[in-house]
Amino acid sequence: MGITSLTPGRFFRATVGDRLGLRTWIGLPAAERATVAWTESPLPDEASPAALEAALVAAENPLVDRSLTMGGAFAFPADGSHVTFNDPAIQAGEIPAANGISTAESLARLYAAMQPDRAPLEQHAIVKAAQANDTEAGAVTDMFVRMLGRFAGDMALLFKATGGVYVAGGVAAALGQRLDADIFRHAFEAHPPYPHLLEKIPTSLVTANEMGLLGCAAYAAMLARRKN
Repeated sequence: MGITSLTPGRFFRATVGDRLGLRTWIGLPAAERATVAWTESPLPDEASPAALEAALVAAENPLVDRSLTMGGAFAFPADGSHVTFNDPAIQAGEIPAANGISTAESLARLYAAMQPDRAPLEQHAIVKAAQANDTEAGAVTDMFVRMLGRFAGDMALLFKATGGVYVAGGVAAALGQRLDADIFRHAFEAHPPYPHLLEKIPTSLVTANEMGLLGCAAYAAMLARRKN
């Protein structure tokens, strides 16, 4: 940066990140490395609107690929099944076109700062808008469902949950129809080389309210039976 003598990541922190109190970086500090989630490779047949649009932009403009890969220094987004941006050295690199790392809360705060005249939407409002066929809200919820499916598949493999996986929570319950769609199940099973295992594991959505109280009641009843 000729004017400030700051690198891109330091310039962002000085002018935006520190002022807004964001946990967002262009070039991840070593002290934050342990807090970063592991990134999985794209689905083998990823065909979401975002993925298709990104592929179209990259095909039309070769500068996109050069900016994302530092002129071909590494593969993007993955080299085979290995996501290159899981490499700590790459995460520490200040690559403005590709290497922004943030928490969800900080990303939302940054978006709100960039849209001061637009009231932020709460999660339930986004779900309601998606149910009303709002295009942007639908894309957001579909992305959430896809990520939830990938995570649920991870947990099923990790814990060998052959008896089934149960998805609970207010947001998930509100997305019931979208969770019934192929998006969740496809993402759940897309874990090469284990699709043949995951396709046999049933997934269910818990729709009961006050599950904590129901669980406490069941536990209290069990203790009462033991005393008797």
